[in-house]
Amino acid sequence: METITYKPDTGRQKMRRAFGIIFGLFGGGMGCLFFFGGILVLIITLGSGANWQDVWPIALMFSGGGLFGAILFLVIGGVIGFAGESEEVQLTGEALIYTQGKKGTTLPFNAIARLKGERRASGTGSGSGHWVVVITDQFESSVELDVPQGVFLATFDTLPILQALLPRLPDTVEIDSRVQNYLSTGRMTR
Repeated sequence: METITYKPDTGRQKMRRAFGIIFGLFGGGMGCLFFFGGILVLIITLGSGANWQDVWPIALMFSGGGLFGAILFLVIGGVIGFAGESEEVQLTGEALIYTQGKKGTTLPFNAIARLKGERRASGTGSGSGHWVVVITDQFESSVELDVPQGVFLATFDTLPILQALLPRLPDTVEIDSRVQNYLSTGRMTR
């Protein structure tokens, strides 16, 4: 069989990049407002002849916190916006190869033991999160492919990858019901 290479979905990458830029600029702008607000409080206090020793800790807290917040939001926005840029999935004649940056995982088709759908928490604790398909071999090495669903922007469109992968796998591979449902309906459900 010929090698099939899957790159990140460009539409999803553009949406991620736009969200990351907006997130970074909005948060960075708010941080700058706090930074300059703290400096403004200090200048007004000094100009009015008030005791600046009573105000400088508050002004410093606002300025320092605002500067830290601006940098933090800009960094997180950049991470969100450019995550997944260097990822790639390849289906060769013998193996599934998942590459992320310089790190790669190779799962030979004859060693793949199971495909399982799992829910990953988003960290909010509200029961929200996203689905992944975990492809595991007999040596417990695994590759996780995010499932795009709702507002979650996965790096790849996982369904075509799985549809091309299944004919290459041995009949002994265990495929759980969530993955089977995803393959037939395009939706991952509990």
